[in-house]
Amino acid sequence: MCANLRKEAGTPRPYRQVARARNAEATRQRVLEAAEALVAVGAHEGVSLETVARAAGTTVPTVLRHFGSRDAVVAAALGAALA
Repeated sequence: MCANLRKEAGTPRPYRQVARARNAEATRQRVLEAAEALVAVGAHEGVSLETVARAAGTTVPTVLRHFGSRDAVVAAALGAALA
């Protein structure tokens, strides 16, 4: 009934995906930390998307969704390690 009243009043129900955003950021942080750990051992040339995903407990498509490419993951890890 409340939804109908909002619709009639012309005010849409606010929709916020707070939990989803928080989970996505936690996953991104896990991926970054896994990549940092792999780069820290001096193996950045041998770091693969599969290795990073496995170390972060996620999948390659998830790593790509957050960073776009292997080079971007390695660059972010190097940047974080230097910061």
